[in-house]
Amino acid sequence: MCVITLAGYGYLEQVPGSRKYRLVIGLFEMGNLVLFRIDIRNEAKDLCAFLTPKYPAAVHTATHSVGEVICVDKLDVGLSLSSSIVK
Repeated sequence: MCVITLAGYGYLEQVPGSRKYRLVIGLFEMGNLVLFRIDIRNEAKDLCAFLTPKYPAAVHTATHSVGEVICVDKLDVGLSLSSSIVK
């Protein structure tokens, strides 16, 4: 029943000559819409605020993308060692 519903909405398609189904681009696009609606910085803000008094150090919010870590935000409590490059 669920497979028929998902196929009806265009999220699955039946593999020709088979009883199997596969995902189609519509489900991928729907997942991306959800991701774009989530503001990672706002979602992580409360957790970072909870962590900074417990661990007196900078808290970084990061994500993984194509084999790399991307720093999205940093909450510095002023007690951390930090460095900067001056040009």
